[in-house]
Amino acid sequence: MTTSAKLRGLGQGNTITLGNCEIYAPEILVTLPIIIRCRTHHEGDTNCQLQRRSRLRRAWDHQLESIIDTIDVDPGTIEVAFAELAASPDPNSRLISARSERCPLRVLTELANDWWWEVRAGVASNARCPHQVQHTLAIDDNPWVRRALAENQNTDSACIDILAKDSDFGVRDAAAEHPRCSKDSLVKLASDGRWEIRRSIAKRQDAPLTALALLASDPEPWVRFFVAANPTTSSHLRQRLEQDSNTKVRSMARHASTPAAKVANALAFGLNQLPARGVSADDPHKL
Repeated sequence: MTTSAKLRGLGQGNTITLGNCEIYAPEILVTLPIIIRCRTHHEGDTNCQLQRRSRLRRAWDHQLESIIDTIDVDPGTIEVAFAELAASPDPNSRLISARSERCPLRVLTELANDWWWEVRAGVASNARCPHQVQHTLAIDDNPWVRRALAENQNTDSACIDILAKDSDFGVRDAAAEHPRCSKDSLVKLASDGRWEIRRSIAKRQDAPLTALALLASDPEPWVRFFVAANPTTSSHLRQRLEQDSNTKVRSMARHASTPAAKVANALAFGLNQLPARGVSADDPHKL
């Protein structure tokens, strides 16, 4: 049985083991301040004490996220516990709080200004991240924070449009794949300097026809391949791709009107041959 499953079945009188400590289930969250103090290094600790704290941290971190996400206590206790975690000098404690969907919005807002970028990325990836916080994180100095926000399926469309113009390739690529990316942004990304991003647009079934028309003439064969494979591509574009200079693009364009199994096989063949993300379009292993 998983830790989460065990925790869901806990009731009054049951205990949870954290490291060498047994804590009653209803009291776990109010005990967090003690746990946090035990997890924090103190000046003057001997090597033995440091090693013991490190072992305890590993044991606690393994279960703590599951515990705070599943334990059944009143909202007031939860807010106090998350506030304690967020105020901890230990960044891992703050990260646990930032990633939890039970974390109060007030605490998430505070953690969005944390000095450690991983904590801010945890907030950015949180499904309950407030919209005003999303707009702050969309212009964060660290690209990994912005990428986490672009990969969050609950990020609003206005933020995704901002991220679609980002200077970082990974952020733009995540924005290009986001379901809330606007049509205007998709059209602009269809002219992006990175072919991987243009490929992401070509694979979208909701890609605007103007974007697909532009991508049908893309210099990168893999982009044209996915335009040909896209079921929303117009018959006019598909006829043009049937005359493409690349064999696989022509084959995909011709197979698009055949039974679904043949299209799936052709698409699977193409996907298996795709170069890794970040490889240059001039790579000798491309189409």
